[in-house]
Amino acid sequence: MKLQYKFFIFFATLILIFGSATIVSTSMILKKELEHTLIVRERIGSEVLEHRIFPYIANKDYDKVTSILFEDKAVRKESIYYIFVNDNNGNILAHTFLDEIPRQIKNRVHGDVEDFSATEISINDMPVIEIVIAIKEGAYEAGHLHVGYKKEYIDNIISQIINTMVFILVILMACSIILTFFLSKFIVKPIKELSRGMLEVSKGNLNHQIKTDSKDELGELALTFKKMTEDLRKTTVSKDYVDNIIRSMFGTIVVVTPDGQIQTVNQATCDMLGYKEQELVGQTVDILFADENIKHKAAWFDELTETNYVSNIEKTYLAKDGRKIPMIFTGSVMRNDNGEVQGLVCVALDITERKRMMEQLKQKNEFVRTTLESLPYPFYVINAVDHTIALANSAAFGGDLGKVSTCYALTHKRSEPCKSQEHQCPLEEVKRTGRPAIVEHVHLDKNGDPRNVEVHCYPIFDSSGNVVQVIEYSLDITERKEAEKIRLENLRLDLASRTKSEFLANMSHELRTPLNAIIGFCELIKQKVHGGLTEKQEHYVDNVLTSGKFLLSLINDILDLSKVEAGKIELVMENISLPSVINETMNLIKEKASKHNIALKTDFDPMLDIIEADQQRLKQILFNLLSNAVKFSKEEGGTVTITTKKEGDMAKISVSDTGIGIREDDLRKLFTEFEQLDSGISKKYGGTGLGLSITKKLVELHGGKIMVESKYGERTTFTFLLPLVKQEKEWNC
Repeated sequence: MKLQYKFFIFFATLILIFGSATIVSTSMILKKELEHTLIVRERIGSEVLEHRIFPYIANKDYDKVTSILFEDKAVRKESIYYIFVNDNNGNILAHTFLDEIPRQIKNRVHGDVEDFSATEISINDMPVIEIVIAIKEGAYEAGHLHVGYKKEYIDNIISQIINTMVFILVILMACSIILTFFLSKFIVKPIKELSRGMLEVSKGNLNHQIKTDSKDELGELALTFKKMTEDLRKTTVSKDYVDNIIRSMFGTIVVVTPDGQIQTVNQATCDMLGYKEQELVGQTVDILFADENIKHKAAWFDELTETNYVSNIEKTYLAKDGRKIPMIFTGSVMRNDNGEVQGLVCVALDITERKRMMEQLKQKNEFVRTTLESLPYPFYVINAVDHTIALANSAAFGGDLGKVSTCYALTHKRSEPCKSQEHQCPLEEVKRTGRPAIVEHVHLDKNGDPRNVEVHCYPIFDSSGNVVQVIEYSLDITERKEAEKIRLENLRLDLASRTKSEFLANMSHELRTPLNAIIGFCELIKQKVHGGLTEKQEHYVDNVLTSGKFLLSLINDILDLSKVEAGKIELVMENISLPSVINETMNLIKEKASKHNIALKTDFDPMLDIIEADQQRLKQILFNLLSNAVKFSKEEGGTVTITTKKEGDMAKISVSDTGIGIREDDLRKLFTEFEQLDSGISKKYGGTGLGLSITKKLVELHGGKIMVESKYGERTTFTFLLPLVKQEKEWNC
């Protein structure tokens, strides 16, 4: 039997014997301790119960005591068999027995017991540990509390704990046995290594090394044997020794005779090229090289024999399967004592992986360069010490690459870094804090024009955590700054417009009250309530009345416009019948149209009825458009037509007339406030220039839009679109 197995069996037996004894003794001790611990724990629970029932015993409220006993038993039902209370005379006052009180209980009840006792008894063939506690407060003793605990419950808990402890001990024993097995291997290993070494040396293998780290007698013996082998190897120099060195090297080694034939190759050469050793030995060295290198062989071969050494020449080896392998080639000449060439030693390393990594690095560098060049904004890497630019893209230099060397010369045309409070250098901030910084600067572009830029600066640390370089790029925010200025100016103008609108609204309101009074008085005078008028007086009254009504219309338009611009008009959206609203509005204009010999027509889409809109404002839109259509009619009369059509989720309403039309140049100013067409038309037809402006704003308040098309001298069509009511399908069904 091997020494290792003997050692293992011996120590495993000792562990089993010791472990078994430990388990038995521990189980016995543990059982007693656990039983005592559980009794103490249950005693605490019983004392808590005793404190709860004492007041009711003292007051002779035995029903309450019985209720509490059953509650406690229900909580600890797994461990408690019974609970009862007796007085000092042995009379049972309360209990948890559902049937008759067991005979053993009646025979054991007595009035004289200690304050606490724990006794193992048998009740109806069930082992019970009974804990008895005196029910007392101070010197007054009211009786005794008897709690019977199922011994089986306590034994089960103890068994579970002991089984767990035994399981842990068994696991520890198993681990110890496994550890002993590996330990035996560790102890026996030096002996086996020494035995193997002696066997190798006896076979003539002087290169075998005995490996041992042991510091004991075995280690000393191994060192002595190792020294003896080394001394023997020093005195024995042979071809096999040299060949073994060559074959054990990882790089390819080829020994070539002076006439160019392969004399020796190592295993690494064979593995790499796919040849067997006998396939290479005796062949010319040309077999190693790819076709494109053969013609150069003579040059390096002659150079090698003349100079004795060539180093780091890149060559391509040719494998047996045709693979081309890039190599770094080094060669040296072997000469005898007379200086005659004995052979050439050619050493080469496979640089395929190096080539691949260099190509990857080249591709990555090209990717980074292309990425940087594709950035539309300036990008730099700046040296933290002197602010010189280490790397930058074309966008940074703007075609002046190489003409400047520092960041401040490039971006500010300065001879020193920025130090002013309003123009702080972000590089210095990053150097000081070690954190990124973002600042706003004014840089000069390649034409010398100032540009607002947002400079982002990020640190690059060395191994000591010092900032050695920073990455910096600049985003041109000139347009953003201009847009911000425009936005602020628009806010200012909007505020001014609202102020103007509020002023106009207030002024118009103040003017409308006296104007209504003037119109009212004129109408009373015209009715000749207070006497007749001369023809001239009546003419004056008509002029005042006409001018007053025109001015009142103007004031009303100004009020509407100012409310819209001030955002004070709130639409009352409701479901309304579009044809009905159109007909009602046309009735308002019918008399005026009749005076101008205008025919009013409608063309309603039967699929379009209910829309969601503010009825009053929709009438105002229609009235303004109809009034203009009638007012700007031809002298001989004409036609005004209202057309409705459903287009998707929008209602399309068009007001067309055959009037004087609008010049193309006037169309762009048609919806501008207080803007009228040419003066001739203004004088002939009158008007405030507000009607269409108010109409457009009311349409837009509804979420719609208005358009106009006209042919001067022939016709005009105003078209506006309004969103349909969401419940349209229910109304049309």
